[in-house]
Amino acid sequence: MNVSKFNSSTQFIAATEAVIVALCNATTGVKHIALSGGKTPRPIYEALATNAAIHFDDIEWYLVDERYVPLDHPDSNYKMIVEAFSAAQPTFSEHFHYFDTSLPLKESAHRYETELKNIPGLQFDLCVLGIGSDGHTASLFPGSSALYERERLVVPAINEFVPHPPVHERLTLTWPMILKSKEVLLLASGQEKQAIIAELQFSHKQFTELPAKKLLEHHNFKIYFFS
Repeated sequence: MNVSKFNSSTQFIAATEAVIVALCNATTGVKHIALSGGKTPRPIYEALATNAAIHFDDIEWYLVDERYVPLDHPDSNYKMIVEAFSAAQPTFSEHFHYFDTSLPLKESAHRYETELKNIPGLQFDLCVLGIGSDGHTASLFPGSSALYERERLVVPAINEFVPHPPVHERLTLTWPMILKSKEVLLLASGQEKQAIIAELQFSHKQFTELPAKKLLEHHNFKIYFFS
C-alpha cells in the first residue's frame, strides 16, 4: 500500500490525472478502466475529459457500482460520470459500460457480468474506488453478504445496515473483479475521511467490519487523499 496526501484539491486532481495519463501512455492497445461515482472524483473526470494526452478511442470505461435508480436520476453514478466527460468528449458514452437499471435487479447484474467477461483476462488496467465513512468501498458495506462472494463478478447489494439511506438497493463489482485489477487507486477527500483512512491503515478491524481493508491484499494499491 502506498499513501499520498495532498495539500490542495489542485494537487490531488493533477496527481490522479497523471496516474491515468501514465497508464494510457505505458503500452499500446485498449485500456480498461473502472470508475466510481461520488463527489470526490467528479472534478478529476472533468479534468481528464480535456486532457489532450489521453486518447479516448483507446479506452473502455466501466462502472464500479450503481444505485438501482433510473439512469437520469440525480443519484445515478452513470449520470454523474457521463455528464463529467461528455461536454468535452461527446463520444464518451460509446465506450462506457454501465449497469442497465431499467432491467430487474438480478438481470441487470447478470447482464453487466456478461459484458465484463469480454475484458481480456477479466482484468481492469485500473480500478478507481472511493471510501465511505463506514469503510465501505464500491457498494460493499460492513456486514453485507456481498463481502463473501468469491465467484460472481457482479451482485445486487443492499445497504441494509444504514437506517435511512437514500437508496437501499445497489449493484456492485465484487472482490474477484476488483482485486484482479492491475492497479487499484482509492480516492478520498475531506476532514471527515481522515479518521477512516487512518483506520484503514492502522486498525485491527477485519474487512467484514471495514470492507476497504480487503484492498490491502492487492499488490499495487494506492491511496490518494486530501483534506
